[in-house]
Amino acid sequence: MEGSSFNFDIIAEYYDSWYDNPVGNVYDIYEKKAMAKLLPPASPGSTLFEVGSGTGHWSAWFTEMGYQVTGIDVSPAMTRRAESRGIPGSCFIEGDFLTAPIRGSFDVVAAVTSLEFIPDYRDAVIKMSSLLRPGGLIIVGVLNSRSWLGVERKIKGVEDPVYHSARFFTTGEIRELLSSYGKPHIIGSTFVLPYRAALPAAGVMESIGSFICPCLGNFISGSVRI
Repeated sequence: MEGSSFNFDIIAEYYDSWYDNPVGNVYDIYEKKAMAKLLPPASPGSTLFEVGSGTGHWSAWFTEMGYQVTGIDVSPAMTRRAESRGIPGSCFIEGDFLTAPIRGSFDVVAAVTSLEFIPDYRDAVIKMSSLLRPGGLIIVGVLNSRSWLGVERKIKGVEDPVYHSARFFTTGEIRELLSSYGKPHIIGSTFVLPYRAALPAAGVMESIGSFICPCLGNFISGSVRI
């Protein structure tokens, strides 16, 4: 599929099931806590453009944070599911982000677990920057290639077409990617191992990991103001 290294149409129906299991739910909580530290408070009328909006999972959270959200996704099935959620303050476009003619400018342009599947991810960030109003913010969230989950998914990628096609990142790579536009802020988070037995220790792992070795968090959040 053009614009993505994986055809997400084939998993759109059950994509959100990850968030319904205990591990996915805890990961979602800590990922959003990290992103909330980078996302500026929304003012009335604040706008956010989301690259790779998928089923609208993160779109819904961005609207809860006070933003008017426009999302784009190359997968027709994912876009239909996002639209079916009826998220107030949101609209969705089906198309390839890199080639779609996008009108307007935005206060924030976000990409959460989508750069991993855009072959020309550097061009994607360049286009993200072009959609910002002066003083606007790029914010990204990616899976860490050096984390436990990143390594596990690389191993599974031999048999799983989703992970086989994904390109994970390190904190250094995200810092370098965003540094072209200003001084980036990087947060490593979600340190708990992806097993139910480990979940009771999630809070402790988050405190220790973020203090001792944030570069090993399963989720990397980064932002830069243009």
